[in-house]
Amino acid sequence: MKIAQMHAIVFYGDSISNIMRANDEIFKEKNWESYLIADLFSDQKDVYVKASKDYAKEPMLLKISNLFSQFIKTQNKIYYLKKYFEASINYKPGKAKEIIEKADVRIWHYGWFYNLFKYFHEHDIISYHGITYPYLSYLSDYNIYSKNMLQATFDMDLL
Repeated sequence: MKIAQMHAIVFYGDSISNIMRANDEIFKEKNWESYLIADLFSDQKDVYVKASKDYAKEPMLLKISNLFSQFIKTQNKIYYLKKYFEASINYKPGKAKEIIEKADVRIWHYGWFYNLFKYFHEHDIISYHGITYPYLSYLSDYNIYSKNMLQATFDMDLL
């Protein structure tokens, strides 16, 4: 079985990253293929980074303005920008997309991972932790709020 877990950023000590890492270890103990994927960047070496770059179709100017708006809200702007540019070195074009699309189980750890939410499928696992941003709107193409998104997932016919 192939399992892909996705979140915006994967860091040591981050609560959602810790959940992802614990899941990853459990899956590997069962001899399953398990992958961690970050939408933007990670300080862990075995995580595929910049996943949204494989999917993004916006013009370059819009990408830059979206990136700027993401980082302007953070407290450690320089640190996070440095991590983002370091991720460019570790970025493997198409690899995250390949893993996401070929996974038997896809776990979206979100509340913040909204850039790729339009790629959800009915059989995906959407893990909303409730401890991150309570909205999905400001960078999404569809401006769907998490409350509506969660209700839509509850309404899906999963079988």
